[in-house]
Amino acid sequence: MMDPGSRLGLSVPHGWGITTFGTLCTTHGGELQTGPFGSQLHAADYSDAGVPVVMPQDIANGHIVTTHVARVDLGHIERLANHKLQAGDIVFSRRGDVTRFAIAEDANSGWLCGTGCLRIRPGKAPLDTAYVRWYLEHPAVKKWLIDAAKGATMPNLNTSILSSLPLLLPPLPEQRRIADILDKADAIRRKRKETIALTEELLRSAFWEMFGDPVTNPKGWETRELERATERIVVGHVGPTSHGYAEDGVPFLRTQNVRPLRLELSDVKYITREFHNSLNKSVIHANDVLVSRVGANRGMAAVVPTGLGEANCANIIVISPGKQIDPAYLAFVINSPRGARQLRESVGSAQGVINTSAIKVWVLPVPPIDHQRRFGRYVSSVHAMAARFEASEYNSTQLFEALVQQVFNGSLAS
Repeated sequence: MMDPGSRLGLSVPHGWGITTFGTLCTTHGGELQTGPFGSQLHAADYSDAGVPVVMPQDIANGHIVTTHVARVDLGHIERLANHKLQAGDIVFSRRGDVTRFAIAEDANSGWLCGTGCLRIRPGKAPLDTAYVRWYLEHPAVKKWLIDAAKGATMPNLNTSILSSLPLLLPPLPEQRRIADILDKADAIRRKRKETIALTEELLRSAFWEMFGDPVTNPKGWETRELERATERIVVGHVGPTSHGYAEDGVPFLRTQNVRPLRLELSDVKYITREFHNSLNKSVIHANDVLVSRVGANRGMAAVVPTGLGEANCANIIVISPGKQIDPAYLAFVINSPRGARQLRESVGSAQGVINTSAIKVWVLPVPPIDHQRRFGRYVSSVHAMAARFEASEYNSTQLFEALVQQVFNGSLAS
């Protein structure tokens, strides 16, 4: 029988043990339990008050998030007692992102493991909770779960798979030392991320101070339909890329490249110049505003940077602002929470597609161009600052990932 460590692709440092979660539970009085099925917990059983029920959407970053947690009336607890949580229980999402997990804390004791989840109860095993959290975040562990959970339509976990999940088991003091090292390193990394988030808050505050709500238009700016306020509104290539992608050529942006206010260019595809020339109407220029038409990024808008050069796109609406609209101002209006909602409502996109005919008649407040450009210059300066922080955050992430590898291969043994 293959060694669990070999199946995981990790070596076992001297003095550490290797087991599986199933063996751990059997040895130390634990258990693996599937959450209640739909026949046990109906939609009518949920209520505004009562005991929280942890669903996959309530799991994030190894913790249970309570922002939108569902609840059931106390009258259902007795029949669902097998699904109660205890501190130290590990809750996994059964479908979709099968690497998503949370470890129950004291505050979650007595809550219910919900439909769509699985629970591992380690029992009295010598496990440090923080160590387990970091172990389950290890790239090798995530890859194991993804490979083991492949299904016909979407990845699925079950108790048999989780029972076979390998577990590196250092002595308890070493577990605590590893968790302490990674907790401290992660705190530094998170502070950098918080600083980046602060730059976004600075932009939101400046926008609302300078222009007010773009939907209610409290400052009484002149309004125009978007088509009349801008120079060009066209849609990029729609449908499959019949010519296929090229190893090199003209950058071809897709919806996943469009993020709020900026383009994510780390995963850019390329097309041949011949195909690019056939799409001459949707050629992208510097300072164009790109709006994603479909998918998870639908409605997001980004400004094309000056350094991109010649490019084209698919399933993206290209807006050339012209002389009356500053591109940063336009992108920010579209990305603002109420602006984005108004855009989605105005297009009436039952198929989840924003079409050009609808966006052309979208009504936009048009402040004086000098006022818009002042905001645009502020955006540029904040983005330059954010870029420096992002480079720092990227470096810290690389260092953190290297540190994770080291602590789990015993390189930092005390």
